[in-house]
This record gives sequence, structure tokens and C-alpha cells, in this order.
Amino acid sequence: MDLAACACRPDAEVEAEAEADAPRRGFACLAAGGFVEALLAGLVAGLVSCLVGGLVSYFGSCFELGELGELAACAESMPAKAPAQIAPTIQSKRAATRFRDNMARQRGRSETVMAVGNLACSRVAPCERAEVRQQLLAARNALPASERAAANAALTEQLDPIIAQALEQQSIPRSEPIVGVYWSVRGEPDLSVWYAQAWVRGWRLALPRTVANQALEFGLWQPSSRLVNGPWQIPLPDPFIAVEPDLLIVPCLGFDARRWRLGYGGGFYDRTLAARRTPAIGVARAFGQIGELVPEAHDIALDAIVTEYAVFKASTAQDEG
Repeated sequence: MDLAACACRPDAEVEAEAEADAPRRGFACLAAGGFVEALLAGLVAGLVSCLVGGLVSYFGSCFELGELGELAACAESMPAKAPAQIAPTIQSKRAATRFRDNMARQRGRSETVMAVGNLACSRVAPCERAEVRQQLLAARNALPASERAAANAALTEQLDPIIAQALEQQSIPRSEPIVGVYWSVRGEPDLSVWYAQAWVRGWRLALPRTVANQALEFGLWQPSSRLVNGPWQIPLPDPFIAVEPDLLIVPCLGFDARRWRLGYGGGFYDRTLAARRTPAIGVARAFGQIGELVPEAHDIALDAIVTEYAVFKASTAQDEG
């Protein structure tokens, strides 16, 4: 470029020509031995390219995991203190953090499990329960065996103090209470480790037997008991020695913070709780939490619901009322 001629030309025109001439001058610099300058220019260009590529990849990933982002925002919005009449967790902020971290670990999990994440921010009406049941069943069955085992261990650890507290509140002797339990099927939380611990303590356990359109019956069971298949191929103790449990452990497919339970739709536990007001502790997978489960007329809220990350129970004020 002729520098002498530039003095009489508009600045914009000079700048445009200089910009167009930049690549040629860069190669000339390198040819003349300006290797360092060219190398630095190349490094800067490479860094910019990597940064742009990383941002594109990041935002593309966020777009694909939109449900995860939405769920994380939902967990972040959970209040540090819930209204007194709900008191959803022992420390709901801590539970929200655990819940959010858990969902973050699910990046590599199947779309089936991720799809139920939005339920934590959803309102489920009675007419929508059948569809939600299918979603939760699919998600539960898709849970990898290693994560299922870890969740069972964490839930067992959460469960023990809640049961002890429930027995104490009901003035039930802890020497040998009768606890109505369940045999894990269809991906339900497996509490067999807790059952063994309770049996060693001298506690008595009882498994449920279904009777059409009636409340559940419970029969004494211990690890050495002979088992036979009952309805739906669920094992039952044989002989079946009927007893009245002091406390029930109830499997939940879904639930909400107010302790409303979503089961399989047969109504067996609803009829059982209506017939005998036995303290009932629900157990569920954390991803089974629903933002709001609209109750039906026959529904009865559980005394507490335990997951691998949190405990949902009635407030002290409500218990005393």
C-alpha cells in the first residue's frame, strides 16, 4: 500500500484497504522472519476458535438437557422453609440441594428416567394418574442396578430413625413391635437389609395379603419362613398367621410434599388405612416426587415419606393439633 497516497484519502477508505491487505502482510512478515509475531497471531486465533466452539457445545448440551435445567431451577426455587402445615423435609433446602445434585448426575442416564424430572414441578390431577404411573414405572425399571443398590442403602439409613420416632410417638413398645412390611416387586425400594436388622433386634415383621375390595391382611414373616406365591406372584408366608401391625411401611410409586401417595391404583392401602388408623411410613424413589398430587376423596395422607435424599413429614404443630 502506498503510504504517501494515503495522506490525501479518507480515513475509512484507508482502513478498508489496510484490512484487506492484512493477510498478505502477515504472510510477508512470516517470510521475512517474523515467526514469533505470526505464531502469536495463530495462537490467539486458535484460542478464539476453541472458545467459540466450547460455547456452542455447551449451549447445545443445555438445549438437549432442557428438562434437567428446568428441574434444577425448580429445585433451586424450593423455599428454605416450607409452610408449617406442610413441612416437607427435615431441612428442605438441604434436600433441594441433594435433589438438584442427584439430577445433575443423571446426565448420562436414559431419557426414560430424565422424562419424569418435570413431575417435580407438575400438578397431577386424578385423570392424569394413569399416565404418570406408566412414566414412573418405566423410570423405575430403567434405573441401573448399581444406582438402585445405592438408593436402597441410602433409603435404609434414612428410614431407621423415622420408624423409631413413629413408634415413640404412638407409645408402641420398641422391644418387639409388629411392623407391616412388603416384598419388593416392580423396582420398588428393596428394604431387605433393614428387615434383617429389625428381625435381629427382635422386632416382628408381617407381609401383606390382598383380598378383593377389602383391606390388606398381614401375616407373620421371618427370614426362615416358607414362602408361596400369592396374587400377582407376590410371596406370602406359609402358614399365614394373621396379625395386626403396630406400624406399616408402604411402598409409593409417586408422592408429593404433603405426603399424598400415588400407588398402583388398586386401592388396597387406602382401604387398609381407612379400616385401621395404623401409623404409616411411605418409601419411594426420589424421582417419584410430584409437585402437587391432587388427592381423591378416598386418599389418606401418610405420616411420613422417606426417599434416599429426604424425609417428608407433618409439622410438629400439625401433629400436636
